[in-house]
Amino acid sequence: MVLLIDNDFFTSINKEKKALIDSKASMLGIIELPDNFFKEKKKSIVILKRSTDKVKNFLIAKMPDVNDNKAMKEFLNKIELYFLNGGN
Repeated sequence: MVLLIDNDFFTSINKEKKALIDSKASMLGIIELPDNFFKEKKKSIVILKRSTDKVKNFLIAKMPDVNDNKAMKEFLNKIELYFLNGGN
């Protein structure tokens, strides 16, 4: 599952909701989106897997400005390598 969340999601979520998420899914990674993507609140993409298995390799990435070709290419290579290596 891929979700778009506010960056303060995990600090603002109540304990019951967090426990529900933890009991149903494992978080594989989080990608912080560029600041200029949204006007009001900064957002991130969270990648979840329906499983409670421990994740070995957690993906943490910040997406660069889409106009920065070199940084974007490096970012996409990092994401591709993560999934080619099994993702978790």
